[in-house]
Amino acid sequence: MKEHLAVYDGLPALSLGSTHLVEMRRAGELYVDKTGQIQRLLDESARQVFVARPRRFGKSLMLSTIECMYQGHMPEVQTLGGGPIPDSQLPTVADRELFVGTSLEGKQPSRERRPVIRLDLSNVLEPDSTAVRRALVYEVLDQAGVWRRRGLDPGIPLEYLRVPGGCPDSPGKLLRWMIGALKDRFGKEPVVLVDEFDAPLTMFGRQSPIPPELLNILRGFFSFLKSGRQSLHKVVLTGVTRNA
Repeated sequence: MKEHLAVYDGLPALSLGSTHLVEMRRAGELYVDKTGQIQRLLDESARQVFVARPRRFGKSLMLSTIECMYQGHMPEVQTLGGGPIPDSQLPTVADRELFVGTSLEGKQPSRERRPVIRLDLSNVLEPDSTAVRRALVYEVLDQAGVWRRRGLDPGIPLEYLRVPGGCPDSPGKLLRWMIGALKDRFGKEPVVLVDEFDAPLTMFGRQSPIPPELLNILRGFFSFLKSGRQSLHKVVLTGVTRNA
């Protein structure tokens, strides 16, 4: 259940747990505007951006804001198999509603619309390389499922989405397929957002050596984000360490 902090004098409710801009704006919750700073960050020429901040510092909400700045609110319009979604689904939140009262009010879309792939590695905390590989596969397939439910082909076979445990391909290969499919569909290079990219490593303390097999899996997964400049517009990673 979502928690709110009681606010008086007619001020909006202050959410204690929401990390999604669309949910906050739809609920009329208080939003501390950082869109101006985020805009300047995205206007930098660098293709890869790394933001290191402590936990509970607002990194996930920042990525949600970036997602909305690039593609607005894209609701899910069908089931995974292509069937209709019941009419009870919440309506799309327009750009003017997402950014009202912020420095971007009246300026959206302030940049070209681009598809966004958003990955969250905060739950990839497995103790061995095989489990980490499986968790990464599930994370990529979960994002592919989001795009399919939006009515777009993510470039990944439907049977993989229905039975993730039976997927034989690497998480890096799946990510490349999805990037290529979205680029072809939109005619523009996608944006990739990775929250807590270093979570698989933080469970190993300074005195605990990181297994070479785990490092190889992570290198393979992130290598395309570093080298695929022709296929990506921008990559934004967040983490709690300063090692990128």
